[in-house]
Amino acid sequence: MSPLLSRRLRAGLSAGRVQSAALAILAARDEKIRVFAPEEFFGVDVLLAVDGAEPVRASVVDSGGAVLRLAERVEADALAAHLRSVAVTLDDVEQKDAS
Repeated sequence: MSPLLSRRLRAGLSAGRVQSAALAILAARDEKIRVFAPEEFFGVDVLLAVDGAEPVRASVVDSGGAVLRLAERVEADALAAHLRSVAVTLDDVEQKDAS
């Protein structure tokens, strides 16, 4: 990395072991940011309520536990309509910090 810096910037400028690794990490991250293409997706949240308790907002997840991301709004609307028409059983509660 040092010869490249010397040619690009000015003679005598050197990048040591740590600087070279840090520059490589920054360059890789910059490339990821440059080629990033945002994708639109839709999720479904539900309000779960038990008699006498305050409703709790929950996101619908897939079988792997990741928040469900649907490519089309029509799919999300259909799932939301279906969930309104069925009884839901709560299997597990996992509380996470908001941070």
